[in-house]
Amino acid sequence: MTQEEKQLLLQDLCARLPYGVKIKLGDYDYQVYGYDSEKEMPLKIWYYYDSNVKLKSYIDVYLTDYRPYLRSIFSMTLEEHKEYRLLNDLVTIDGALVIDATQIDWLNAHHFDYRGLIGKGLAIEAPEGMYN
Repeated sequence: MTQEEKQLLLQDLCARLPYGVKIKLGDYDYQVYGYDSEKEMPLKIWYYYDSNVKLKSYIDVYLTDYRPYLRSIFSMTLEEHKEYRLLNDLVTIDGALVIDATQIDWLNAHHFDYRGLIGKGLAIEAPEGMYN
């Protein structure tokens, strides 16, 4: 994994933390609630390992060790597409789509891969219904 890919993955994780992003780490899936790191690596990912009593723990994770579960833009339902368009009229400048912060927050909250991480092998396509 290149330094540029690590930076992209870290930026994406940080933007998704308020929405409870799920990751695959080895053979297990975790829902991440935050991270703390004195240095760039390793990340200390906080998660709840017993949701009934909210027992909280953390694991040290290197960016090269995990993959977030994200939804492909192509999996957007018609209702989600309508909701997304209502946030803000889509604007283009010189043929490029301009996305404002409200739209990015919405894409993060709905776990859409707008950075192309799935195609780069940095994320895993979320199974249908994972984030419902």
